Amino acid sequence: ILAALLGTVTPFCSCSAVPLFIGFVTTGVPLGVTFSFLISAPMVNEVALVLLFGLFGWNVAAIYLGTGLLIAIAAGWVLGRLKLERHVEDWVYATQTGPAMDEESIDWPGRLRLGVDAVRDIVGRVWLYVLLGIAVGAGIHGYVPENFMASFMGKDAWWSVPLAVVIGVPMYSNA
Repeated sequence: ILAALLGTVTPFCSCSAVPLFIGFVTTGVPLGVTFSFLISAPMVNEVALVLLFGLFGWNVAAIYLGTGLLIAIAAGWVLGRLKLERHVEDWVYATQTGPAMDEESIDWPGRLRLGVDAVRDIVGRVWLYVLLGIAVGAGIHGYVPENFMASFMGKDAWWSVPLAVVIGVPMYSNA
């Protein structure tokens, strides 16, 4: 349940599922819990939740949230009960996510320090790309008028869908 709830408030989409899966499994997170998180993260989108609340009210937003959580929790529970660890490729378990250490000897403050260090390392590697993506998305969202797109992307243009995808990617990362 906690994994599904955490999945709903994280910015992960289905494209990040493989690295997250490997990271969770190599650190000992059970498969059922891992899948609850990985199902709820792309399924329950906080931006969509706020939009549904604003457009249709709390009933529709609650149904969206409840259904997504229910599916993620149920699927994680079923997958956990099936004991599918034997079907995970051996190289996944062999992947080293960080320095090897004895889990029993690390206290909670030590674990917290390791987590903070790992976050600093990851954020230090990607912050520039995140900011660039946000800037491009904000620029498109704020300065490209709607009529501009509608004027040359009609139903007869074969290239309108591929172009919409190329334009939409920065806006998706901005959300």
